Amino acid sequence: SHTGTLRKRFGKFFAPKAFWNSKGLIPGMVYQLSMNGTRLGLYPTVKRLYGAEPDSSFVFFRSLAAGATTGALGAAVGSPFFMVKVRLQTASSVHRDIGTQYQYRGLWHGFRSVLATEGPAGLFRGAPAQMIRVAVGSLDA
Repeated sequence: SHTGTLRKRFGKFFAPKAFWNSKGLIPGMVYQLSMNGTRLGLYPTVKRLYGAEPDSSFVFFRSLAAGATTGALGAAVGSPFFMVKVRLQTASSVHRDIGTQYQYRGLWHGFRSVLATEGPAGLFRGAPAQMIRVAVGSLDA
């Protein structure tokens, strides 16, 4: 019956196990934690290092520079997790002849595969563009 099929699909999709099995969820969470933890954790220190105190000259520009710097650092720290997350989410089990396909089983398998085939630099593929994007998004005054 249609009701039984619908119930089965709905239960399979929304079961607690489905969230942990979803591709890229764990790498995405680790990415956000590492990127935002670095960005927000370093901001007060970098702001102070840049001399962005309320009574200092050019406090606005110094604060902007501190935000951009910590944003870029956060993106660099989180970049390997983001790259593995994207590869996990874009892998196709059906169309293996389209583009480059990566069949990672999870976060750590993705890291090991990248290190084995591309070396340590492979973990930071796409990092410069990501650093620019997050730096601009982290501008704070």
